[in-house]
Amino acid sequence: MLDDGRAGESGPRVTVLTPAMKALIEVVWLQHPHANATSIRLAVESHVASVLRRLVTGEDVSEELLVDDLEAGQVRTPSLNTIRRAIREFGPAKNRIRRDGWREYGRQMRPTCNVQWTTHANERWEIDHTPLDIWARVGEGSEMRAVVLHLTAIIDVHSRGIVAAIVSARDPDAFTTALALRMGILPKATDGWVARGKSELLVLDNGKDFRSQQVAGFCRALGIEMLFCDPHEPDQKPHIERFFGTLTRELLSHLPGYKHGADRGSAWSQSRIEQLLTVTDVRAEILRWIHEEYHARAHSATGRRPMELWLDSAIRVDVPDERELDVLLLYQQARRVSRGVVRLTPPGADRGVYWGPSIAERNGHQLTLRYNPDDLLSVYAYDAIDGSFIGELWNLHDSRSPYSDVAVRAAWMTLQAAEKTRQRGLRERVSRYHTKTAAEDRRARKRRGDDTAEARAVAAANSTAEALQTSEELRSATDAADDEVTEALSRLRRSLSA
Repeated sequence: MLDDGRAGESGPRVTVLTPAMKALIEVVWLQHPHANATSIRLAVESHVASVLRRLVTGEDVSEELLVDDLEAGQVRTPSLNTIRRAIREFGPAKNRIRRDGWREYGRQMRPTCNVQWTTHANERWEIDHTPLDIWARVGEGSEMRAVVLHLTAIIDVHSRGIVAAIVSARDPDAFTTALALRMGILPKATDGWVARGKSELLVLDNGKDFRSQQVAGFCRALGIEMLFCDPHEPDQKPHIERFFGTLTRELLSHLPGYKHGADRGSAWSQSRIEQLLTVTDVRAEILRWIHEEYHARAHSATGRRPMELWLDSAIRVDVPDERELDVLLLYQQARRVSRGVVRLTPPGADRGVYWGPSIAERNGHQLTLRYNPDDLLSVYAYDAIDGSFIGELWNLHDSRSPYSDVAVRAAWMTLQAAEKTRQRGLRERVSRYHTKTAAEDRRARKRRGDDTAEARAVAAANSTAEALQTSEELRSATDAADDEVTEALSRLRRSLSA
């Protein structure tokens, strides 16, 4: 190979790479993110050999790197140290291109400016799903297993307040989005978490659940405009993305089961299953952190506490009541009241037995149950025929239920016993009624003379006389007919004799 090393004007000999050699090293380095100096040196040797071979055969290599240097005799494969020194000189910008690609580099390095997104609260909401960097445990019968949780959150862009947060061990779907909208619209049970109402604009990414007909129908019914981000452009909804990062840094990284990126996989989590939090525990911690820490401090962008700014700037908009939202946004199943209770088995959940005072006298009735699959303590019951709201039913198998399974079963048995007693009494009353009525009918017939022996004999004699008279009349008619037939035969014989 030809030498690319040249001596400086003074001092020891140094290796100077030609611009074409630098460009070749950079191209190989960028195209192979995991290549080291040795791999790059082998790639340079392969390229030089290929160009020389094509020069010998007379092929057109005018567009190839190092052609001019090869023809001038200024090329030699650089040493490993020379390649390492060249890589160090590329700088952090090209390192980011190599690590993240040109698209991410362009997104992160584009000029930034402050944008006035909104003028009041509830003008613009951003929604997104994210897998949480934490393992949790769920029970499957007597066994426990580790799962990755997902968070669906909605942020009000103007106040930076979180209006909804849904934590689930299930993959997010269209109804997860619906549950988040329901939480965002309705008042919160926590004092001080005042964000509520509906947004004028909802910003979403291009996930298939956000693009679904169900989500489009929800937003259309609620009068919410939808704005979809361009594909692979998460910076078009930067506020929710920043919130996810803050949540991970300030809360999740301090909880048991934190994943630390890819360092702690499923094998690690399963070996520490007893140390992991349950899904309910993680959900409670996230909601507590949002209300007590995130909402309790001034946001760096607004200089105000999120809920204070929300109160000062929110525009009130009429929204459907809770029952209308339930019909629109909750999961639903049709079930029949059997033996005084309703049995429900949501997908991926254990079977629940539900009861409430509103169905105490509805045994056998068909109901429509609407429920949140992540909170099955209670469900809402609606009449399956007219859609009217019946009441809230509670899971008797849940220790938090205000009604116990034993008490409801005892009440059901008492009710059944009372019903049997009522039916037995009814049957006895009906039997007594028929006996009394038959006796009264007999007495009435006797008073009219219809039930005496003489009256029955007279009636029988009259019937016999009527029968004899009818028989005599029939005999006379038969004799007359016979005489007519005999006369007709005589006339016929006389006619034939003549």
